Amino acid sequence: LTKSKNYEEQYLELVRFMEQAKAYNQEASNLNDQRLAAMKGVFSGSQTLYVHAQVVKELREAIQLKKRLDIPKMVFVGAYDAIQIADELKTNNIPVILQRVHSLPARAEDDVDLPYKLPYLLRQAGVLVALNNEGDMEQAGVRNLPFYAGTAAAYGLSKEEALQTITLNTAKILGIDSSCGSIEVGKDATLFISGGDALDMRGNLVSHAWIKGQSVVLNNRQIELYRRYREKYRK
Repeated sequence: LTKSKNYEEQYLELVRFMEQAKAYNQEASNLNDQRLAAMKGVFSGSQTLYVHAQVVKELREAIQLKKRLDIPKMVFVGAYDAIQIADELKTNNIPVILQRVHSLPARAEDDVDLPYKLPYLLRQAGVLVALNNEGDMEQAGVRNLPFYAGTAAAYGLSKEEALQTITLNTAKILGIDSSCGSIEVGKDATLFISGGDALDMRGNLVSHAWIKGQSVVLNNRQIELYRRYREKYRK
């Protein structure tokens, strides 16, 4: 959790840009600045500002910026120290998309299982929580999201709450929960069927999946190789 050497300078530059963007979008101007114009939705509430931050100082300064510029929708991504200011997050209605649950603690003095417990601790504090797989090889590793949720269930969350951290909660944060995130009448029929516990790598066996009601072909390179060599060694 090291801070950039130029953090203060970069933060002030960001504040100046955000102030300019708000002024640009509130007042008639002869200027044509596409960077500033692109920020209009952040101040009107039609877009969400995602802040990638980890430590308390960064998180609190982002909250101050939200208040100062009256930004309607802000989400913290990463937010390792979020539990230390959970009350402030709840008061300011700021959801959190946590970093990888399967991680070591960031500080020597932290509980060894703190990353596993953070979803539960934040949920108990009334903060809306989702999980992500941001970082190295994130596209390949996204298959581990169900198991991150499974670990969160083993460390305090109920199975239903854990599942929501990668389904309904995520949809709420993205603002698309009216169409997906849960199985309800009128939604997109985006769902899957697992032969076992989908949050447990020992039981996760997805047999069918649909996106907006359309069946998804689940075959992939790994399955093809498994079948090929299963038959090879069976003979």
